Amino acid sequence: MSVTITERLRNYASGIKQWQKEQHAARLQKQIEKDNRYADTSKHILICGEPRGGTTWVAECFYGQNTLMLWEPLFQPSLQQCGYTKFGKQLGWIPYIPQHENWPEAEQFFKKLLTGQALCYNTVYGYANVHGNFSAPQLLIKFCRANMLLPWLVDRFAVTPIYLVRHPLAVISSQFRHEAFGTMGENSNIFRHTPAKYADIYQKFSTQISAIKTREEMFANWWAISNTIPLNHAYNNKKWITVSYESLLLRPEYELARLSKRLNQSFDPQILERMKKPSATTKSGSGILTGGNQLLNWKKYLTNEQAENIMQIVNSYGIDAYSLNPEPDYAKLGYE
Repeated sequence: MSVTITERLRNYASGIKQWQKEQHAARLQKQIEKDNRYADTSKHILICGEPRGGTTWVAECFYGQNTLMLWEPLFQPSLQQCGYTKFGKQLGWIPYIPQHENWPEAEQFFKKLLTGQALCYNTVYGYANVHGNFSAPQLLIKFCRANMLLPWLVDRFAVTPIYLVRHPLAVISSQFRHEAFGTMGENSNIFRHTPAKYADIYQKFSTQISAIKTREEMFANWWAISNTIPLNHAYNNKKWITVSYESLLLRPEYELARLSKRLNQSFDPQILERMKKPSATTKSGSGILTGGNQLLNWKKYLTNEQAENIMQIVNSYGIDAYSLNPEPDYAKLGYE
């Protein structure tokens, strides 16, 4: 199929625009290195969760005039663009570093990331609608690939991450409907394509992984493996702040008060209004768009058999805070 002149001009203009943004990200990094504005990592807001777990919604709520958002810096294309291709391959698509492991390259990368010195087009502009104030004094870093890094990360850096955890049935039903996951799980198993420096976590759960036969079973194992370390760790809700998506949705004032106290920060009063809006990545069929019960929306897309199978797998990992009920057992999540 031939490309029209209009399409060529559009592609050319798009390339120029991206090049300009790449140059801007490079200049921004040099300026940050010069003024050292992000040296105090304890001031930054880190949001961690799983894909389709609500991290975009929470990031949009916390985004304001005082924050520069860094978008998914552990996403493989972003690592490649920032010059960390080798490190990215070692880190893997589902990053994991054992808590007491000494990995100098990882420490160097995260030191740069947490002080604003690992910027590129994807991290600064990767989320086109919210890229932040480029002179902001505070970083807002949004991850959906850092859950299994939390113990290692908090032992080495002065950070108190927000660990957002959402009901596995809600997460998996959303993943089923999102184009980013395509046919994943139907003809491919993500655990067969996760070569990384540290793979013992997958060996530990090889019995569950080898038993995967259906799409929901693959996603259930993914959710469980991503959350078993932070939920079952002695640091849970101590060195990071464990926040239930369901509680944040139902009791925003309570959760914001918790976060404000733990982070020793006051938040923009408009945050409660922003919390009423769906995120930019919300897809059609979501309960928040249709006026339905957001916590039970998964029932439209999962059969009873699928739901029961998913919960059986999640429980096999020692995670017992969730059941077929829409809300978790908050005490078992680590709430006091």
